[in-house]
Amino acid sequence: MACRASACCIGHNAWDFSARNSKRRGAMALRCSASGNDQILRCVSKNAEVSVLSIVGNHLVQEAQRRHQTSPTASAALGRALLGTLLVASLKDDAETVQISFLGRGPLGQMTTVASQSKLVKGFVSNPLCDLPLTSQGKLDVGTAVGAGALNVVRNHPRWKQPYTGSTPIYSGEVAEDIARYLAESEQINTALGIGVAFSTQGTVKAARGYLVQALPFCSEETLTRLEKNVASMHSLSDPSLDMTAREMITRLLEGIGTDSFSDPVFPEFGPCGVEDLKPRMIRAVASLGASDVRELLSENGYVEVKCEFCAETVRFVEEDLKEIFTHS
Repeated sequence: MACRASACCIGHNAWDFSARNSKRRGAMALRCSASGNDQILRCVSKNAEVSVLSIVGNHLVQEAQRRHQTSPTASAALGRALLGTLLVASLKDDAETVQISFLGRGPLGQMTTVASQSKLVKGFVSNPLCDLPLTSQGKLDVGTAVGAGALNVVRNHPRWKQPYTGSTPIYSGEVAEDIARYLAESEQINTALGIGVAFSTQGTVKAARGYLVQALPFCSEETLTRLEKNVASMHSLSDPSLDMTAREMITRLLEGIGTDSFSDPVFPEFGPCGVEDLKPRMIRAVASLGASDVRELLSENGYVEVKCEFCAETVRFVEEDLKEIFTHS
């Protein structure tokens, strides 16, 4: 059941004050990587009964893996969540932000991703080194890594007084099925959602793609039957030997139904993660510690180091950067 709650906010508890733990320091990067051939496409069927979104996100998943230094299992889980969150955000208003959190009890720990209609997405997992043996089918065992628990969604918009929140149980931990069930149970949006991420033997992303199919109001039984057949016949999206583009995924899903005009492609990226954008928010987070704790950190290290859990950027602040905290204390 979905509800509104004033206690939620996008990106809550996203800061790590890692001056307390030098092992968590990382190099400072200044910008996100280019999107390469990543893209999101939308198409409504010729009979206006079906809407399809498709995404290819090899580069942004590779960027997430690079930033968080994730294992193959953690990379697959985070990659699926990043693509799924982008697909859900693509259903929403331009200014809306969508945050999806998998609060599973598996070894992966918490997994949270945030996306906007502007097609920026970022996320993290609590245990980036979580890696498990392959399943009996030779697949990465994402479901066991995530484990049982709850899937929480927070949607926010500048015009809303409060964020919108919803929660459902984690059914499989495989990500796509869990997001689809959330949409059906909490937002009454029935979809077919498929997401796949695969890696080369060297650990690079070979395939990261997905789709979201939505039957529109007044969709006929004939169209639904054909749509179900097309979805069932889709090959595994995580098969690296299948080089499907975003357009080809839509064409296959609407085979026998017909495609109308495609939207202009949107090019998703991992972010926002520019340091200049992060600094003001990081300083506010440091201020929340209180002036005495900030002084203690400065006296111990000569600086306060803050890491953004979402994009793994680390910034050091010296006393001059934090003088306003002491002025108002």
